[in-house]
Parts: sequence; structure tokens; C-alpha cells
Amino acid sequence: MRRLSRAIRELRASHPVRVLRIMRNLMLAAVASTLLLCFGTAVVAHHRISAGIQTRQAMKSIGAAQAAVQDANDKLHAAFYHGDPSLTGTGMEFGNDIAEAGQDLDEAVRDSDAAGVRGEQELSFVQGQLSVCSDLASDAVLEYGALHLPYVVSAATGCLTDPDQKTAAGTPLPDTGGLTAALADLKQLEEQTLTAQHTSFWLHPLRLVWLLLAPAIVMLALLIGTAYLLARYFRRIVSPLLLAATADTVAVAVALSVLSAGDDGRLSANPWAAHPATMAIEVALLLGASLLIYFGYRPRLAEYRFRPR
Repeated sequence: MRRLSRAIRELRASHPVRVLRIMRNLMLAAVASTLLLCFGTAVVAHHRISAGIQTRQAMKSIGAAQAAVQDANDKLHAAFYHGDPSLTGTGMEFGNDIAEAGQDLDEAVRDSDAAGVRGEQELSFVQGQLSVCSDLASDAVLEYGALHLPYVVSAATGCLTDPDQKTAAGTPLPDTGGLTAALADLKQLEEQTLTAQHTSFWLHPLRLVWLLLAPAIVMLALLIGTAYLLARYFRRIVSPLLLAATADTVAVAVALSVLSAGDDGRLSANPWAAHPATMAIEVALLLGASLLIYFGYRPRLAEYRFRPR
């Protein structure tokens, strides 16, 4: 705080031309900041949107795996209670459902990077559990006839569809049930990840517009300060070029905010937000704003050939 107060006192004691030059440089820095924010927000927002789309696809794959596992349980039950496993084994349909569930889980692994380490651990767990369930079904075929039928089948079907165990308070314990319960836990984790992605700072229109407008607000404050300085020490009014430069910068920030306004709700990026043509127009407009600032300050600064200290 002391350093800031000291800097303000030194600035007040400085020659008006030096202060004017500082204001010009700050205006140019604000334009450069707007350009960087435009590029940065477009790139980061598109990256977050891609991650959200992947998470949503992983949820679909996990849901498909749940359905395949439930079908596999039904086929296994039918193979033992309505067929002869000693002749047909677990049945081709059961094998197909297990293979389909494995493929769905492989797709979920490819799409669920956003869930982090916990998501990777859960996916690894359910993949291992799927393999165990398949092995238990094969073991049940080998034990068919030697043991009581319900006992033979219960281990395999329980591995597939048992619910999670619960605490004394009735709260389910994750990863303590069958494969369908583990898949439900994994899907819930992906839903939490997707919710966090939907509420990302970079996909929130109101936050984004204030971030992009921050340099323009600084420019407006500098414009007011410049007008005061010119009126008091130079008996001049502020150049229209500076007004145009500020309006130019505001227009670029607002335009990008409008293009990105629906990103958080749809997780679908506006193709024009980061389109090369849009980026080129933004660069051209902000370079134009920089030139307007330079020429807006130049007549007053050119009146002095020396560099006041």
C-alpha cells in the first residue's frame, strides 16, 4: 500500500507529457491484453468443451455396459435354469453380452480422462470385475451337476448384479456389490465430473464477458484521465481517435462473448468463436485500435522534443 501511494505521488509530480506517455503505453497494453484474452478464452473454452463431450460419451458407454451386463445375467440364468450347461456352457449370447460390455468399457476408458485418477481406478476395477464374473460363470459350468444348482449359479450372478453393501446407517458402500452396482458408481462419478465441467469459469457467459471487458474498462478509465490531463495542461479536448479505439476494443470483446454465450449449456462450441476468419478480424480490429491510440496521443507528445523526467 505504501509503494502504491508513493507511486501515485511521484506520478502527480511528474511532467504532464511523461504522464501522457504512460497513459498511452497503458492503453496499448490494454489492447494487447484484450487480444491475448480473446485467443486464450477461445482456445481454453474449446478444450473444456471437448473434455465435456468426452465425459458425456463415457457416460453413454458406461450405460451401455450396464445394459449388456444385465442382459448377460439374464442369459446366464436362462442357460442354467432352462438349458443344459454341460452341453452348451454359458451360451453364446452370454459370451456376446460380456464381450459387448468389455468393448463399452474400453470406449469409456478412452473418453473418461477428465474423471482423473479416481475415474481411472474405478474403470480398472470394473474391467477386472468383468473378467472375474466371466471366470465365475465358466467355473459354474464345470461345477454343474456336482453341486446344488442355486449354489453353483449364485456366485456368478451375484458377481454380476449384487447391490452395494450398506452401513448401519443405510449408506451404500461403493465397490462392495456386483458389476452393475460398480458401473452405477462409476456413472455417478462421471456425472459429477460433467457437472463440474458445465460450471467451468471458461464456459460461463457472464464471467467471460467481464473478463474480456476488463481491459476495455481500464481503457475507459485511462481515457477519462487523458481527457482531464489534456484539458488542464494542454487546453485541448481528447482525440476522437482514442474514443474510436476504446469502442473498437469493446466491440471485439462483446462480439466474442456473444459467440460463446451458449457454450456452457450446450457443451457445443460456436464454430465462429475460434474460426480463423474470426481470429483474423479480431487481430485486424485490435491492431487498428493500437494505431488509433498511437495517432491519438501523437499530436500532444510531438509538441515536446525532449523526454521529460
